[in-house]
Amino acid sequence: MHAFSEGGSNKAVELAEAYYSTTGTRLPCSALCLDSTLGHPRYLRLCNALQRSLPPSPILRSAGIVLGGACLGGIWTLYACIIGFSRNVVSQTRARIVDPQIWDLSAPRCYLYSEADKLIDFRDIQEHVRGALLQGTPLMDICFEGSDHCKHAAQDPDRYWRAVMMTWQRQSTGET
Repeated sequence: MHAFSEGGSNKAVELAEAYYSTTGTRLPCSALCLDSTLGHPRYLRLCNALQRSLPPSPILRSAGIVLGGACLGGIWTLYACIIGFSRNVVSQTRARIVDPQIWDLSAPRCYLYSEADKLIDFRDIQEHVRGALLQGTPLMDICFEGSDHCKHAAQDPDRYWRAVMMTWQRQSTGET
């Protein structure tokens, strides 16, 4: 499986949870590549993501930034003051993607990310890598230089696809 960004990792977790609730067994995922994902929720990075999705028209863009920023601020305050950060989608995805009930943690993983990513903090991904290693998950930790969010394959295609292929080969040979 190959998941891109927070939305992709969330959908991967939802698929694994749905599979488990239907079959009572873990999703038969023999390798997992995670591109630009598993950050912590951060308000300014969420605003940056919102800004990227807005149309180029200055009027619409400005209105979208103000309205979207206010909505995100309200949601952020709700989680900070009432619900709790551990119960938001991003935090739950981070936890559930290493849940041995729905994932085979012996299946190799590949974390692909960049220090230059303006949406996901690379330190959050490195923290997740350390946690997965502590759980015994075989993995590759690939940090790119200068590539933007989910653009690592475009910046350095040889390195990117070599890492993906090595992850798949590790699953087929059982190498850790």
